[in-house]
Amino acid sequence: ATHEAGHATVAYLVAPHRRLDILSIIKRRDALGMLAHGDREDVFTRSESELKALMQISFGGMVAEDLFFGETSTGPASDLSYATTVAAQMIGACGMGDSLVSLSAIAGGGISEANLVSKVLSDSEGRAAVEGLLRNQFELVQNLMREHRHLVEALRDALLERNELIGKTTFELGIWP
Repeated sequence: ATHEAGHATVAYLVAPHRRLDILSIIKRRDALGMLAHGDREDVFTRSESELKALMQISFGGMVAEDLFFGETSTGPASDLSYATTVAAQMIGACGMGDSLVSLSAIAGGGISEANLVSKVLSDSEGRAAVEGLLRNQFELVQNLMREHRHLVEALRDALLERNELIGKTTFELGIWP
């Protein structure tokens, strides 16, 4: 519940343009819980700030675990993978780092997402840029979470009581300001 409440709190604070649909601690397949969120309108491109917000949302669960329990579990593994993929795309394909070289241009542009991440991370400069970007977003989330710890606690408690919050339920509970 703390992990999922961390995701939702960060989403609410850094991405007001996103719709928070479901926050759940009900196990589904491999996931022990989930935050389902999406764009309020059709989106065809994303800005650098929107991509950073998506990475920050991914880090919300991990940071909440560390803040409340003093360590993290294996739960954030897929979140970390997602954040790494977004960062690698920003650096390796979108020109959102120090380099304007797009690795998507290699051999006719037929590069898969996994191949792009692999190419970026196997290059020492690319890997350093991805690590720096990820580290910066992680630190921003740590600061945000410390400042808004009470929101994580309120959501966590509501999740433990109800198991799942859907749509505007969180607002009806008076959790959000």
